[in-house]
Amino acid sequence: MAWTTDKRVCKALYFALQGTDQIDLLTEFDEAGVLVMKDLLFFNPHASEDLRRQEAIILASRYDSQFIKAHRASYEKGVSRPESIAKMVEVMMQAKKTVEDLSDIIDDCYKFRDEKNR
Repeated sequence: MAWTTDKRVCKALYFALQGTDQIDLLTEFDEAGVLVMKDLLFFNPHASEDLRRQEAIILASRYDSQFIKAHRASYEKGVSRPESIAKMVEVMMQAKKTVEDLSDIIDDCYKFRDEKNR
């Protein structure tokens, strides 16, 4: 999937990242997709991997709630909240994964209102 304003998942993630101060409010949408995890605020290179994982879990949990409640997304068939959070955390823990990579995982886990049935 491409990082595009045509997909609700991309816009939802962009605003979630801004809302949790992971990216600067001045970061343009197009720029955000190519940012790598180590560029996000939670990915402190001086912190232990366990601490980064805890931060990632907290963020993924917040994003899950935001997608479900604010964006009225639902889980894809066979996907649960714990699985969605775990998949997001798995990507977030990899320093070189991009925001676009994270949006791909989110798209696999959630059905946003503008999506057709899979």
